[in-house]
Amino acid sequence: MKEKQEFMDLARQAVDQARKAGADAAEAFISDSENVEIFVSNRAVESLNASSEAGIGIRILKDQ
Repeated sequence: MKEKQEFMDLARQAVDQARKAGADAAEAFISDSENVEIFVSNRAVESLNASSEAGIGIRILKDQ
């Protein structure tokens, strides 16, 4: 999937930039999730909620 590859590329670039800026260590993580909640009462669907979220985080260590 193109979107996941874009996240991987961004994470890699973030780590590379952190190292070039002088970080002793850097790591990136990617989170991608989808959730579905269905509420049922007396055999009838009361509500249906669907959500998705994605993001990138980076941790940088200096002078360690």
